[in-house]
Amino acid sequence: MKRPTRPSNVVRFGGPPRAKKFGLKDVTLLFGSAIAFGTFAGVALHYWPSGEASLAFASSSATSVHFSICSAGGGANCVIDGDTIRWNGEKVRLVGFNTPEISEPQCAAEATKGEQAKLRLQQLLNSGSLSFSATAERDRDRYGRLLREVRVDGRDVAEVLISEGLAEPYSGGQKRDWC
Repeated sequence: MKRPTRPSNVVRFGGPPRAKKFGLKDVTLLFGSAIAFGTFAGVALHYWPSGEASLAFASSSATSVHFSICSAGGGANCVIDGDTIRWNGEKVRLVGFNTPEISEPQCAAEATKGEQAKLRLQQLLNSGSLSFSATAERDRDRYGRLLREVRVDGRDVAEVLISEGLAEPYSGGQKRDWC
């Protein structure tokens, strides 16, 4: 007797699908992923400021804070450059002015003026009572830095640095060529 032929569009299965065995490789991948996720979440929670911390920083005063120059590893209260600081470990971009670059200067004159601005900012911050206030526009810049205006004994630091020729007024857009 002749065996009946199957139509060409019928697919033959070899029986019910078999369950995939869960091996050592799968267990390792699962636990490795869990550890990586947990580490990431823990670091994010530790370093990302809570809403309360950000609000507390929105408008605050400090009377006895000493600012050093930031080293490569950072610091709690230090000056990074002429318009960026760390305050209580939080990176802060001071608003209302821009200073010459020191990390990637376009010429030697810019590097020199940038170093002068950094040292002068440190001197100003250590000279009296500080007050920080948030700007109405936004809380952070695109790099995640807090945006704050800073005053020392009521004097606007931006106005001081601008008047001394170490900074330019800045509210976004094109920056000055210091060369």
